[in-house]
Amino acid sequence: MANVLITGCAGFIGSSLAENILKNLSHFFVLGIDNLDNFYDKKNKIENVNRLKEYKRFKFYELDILNIHKLYSIEEKIDLCVHLAGRPGVLKSIENPNSYYENNLIGTSNILNFLNAKKSRKIIFASSSSIYKCENNKPFTENKTKLQPLSPYGFSKMFCENLLDNFHDNFGFDVVKLRLFSVYGPNMRPDLAIFKFTNLILNNKSVNIFGNGMSSRDYTYIDDIVNGIFKSINFILNEKNICETLNLGNSSPVQLLKLIEMLSMKIEKKVNVINLPSNKCELISTFADISKAKKLIDFKPNIDLNSGLDKFLEWHLK
Repeated sequence: MANVLITGCAGFIGSSLAENILKNLSHFFVLGIDNLDNFYDKKNKIENVNRLKEYKRFKFYELDILNIHKLYSIEEKIDLCVHLAGRPGVLKSIENPNSYYENNLIGTSNILNFLNAKKSRKIIFASSSSIYKCENNKPFTENKTKLQPLSPYGFSKMFCENLLDNFHDNFGFDVVKLRLFSVYGPNMRPDLAIFKFTNLILNNKSVNIFGNGMSSRDYTYIDDIVNGIFKSINFILNEKNICETLNLGNSSPVQLLKLIEMLSMKIEKKVNVINLPSNKCELISTFADISKAKKLIDFKPNIDLNSGLDKFLEWHLK
């Protein structure tokens, strides 16, 4: 039995990953960490944890990774850490940048020092497409595209990647950094675009967007992301002396107005779009080059946006 520590286990990606491991990987015991903060409705996170507690191979620790002393209350052996905890959201980071540097950078430093003390030196880290510089709708390639974050959130993720590199070089950590692209699907955070737009359209309210609606995102369905993390787990457990960066995306950007049009058609309601001034802290487009992930871990996204939105709406309307 291998013990996997999942930080941020009550969140959208964390709870989806933990539940899939508990359902499908019988040789794993999941240790979950979350502080159940109120970035969005805490009730959602509590429901996620309660669902995970139904499995015998799950143990929950309610603690904040900023409190390194409480981290040491975890006495179990740890074979691997999937580090998903941190403060999310590009726009919110503009309002309170220091909280992002504290939660994401210091929190990650605490996790790494804790793992090092326990001689557990394998970690998968959830980074973000927000660290890239957009270059005329070209695909973002891990070792070619320039890194130039536009937000404190993006900077915090870039700094965390540098810290992970340091722990690989100085302490022999095996590291996989996953740059995730616009994850969506059932149980997603209510502050994310697809969830927000759906609620507005259902309630006959106008949809506010920044700019002319020509910006695009590489929307990636949650099951594809979880599958990518599964394959990263298998990769890191079977390799030594690695420090790899991989894009996990759908590699098929969709313009914002097209997304709204798709939602409108599926919900069967017209939508009034209000254009606001462009937001300088957000990328014009995101586009994942996933050739490295395909080669290294056989990552292949299976769910296009049309099918993914159907699955999301089915869950949402329930």
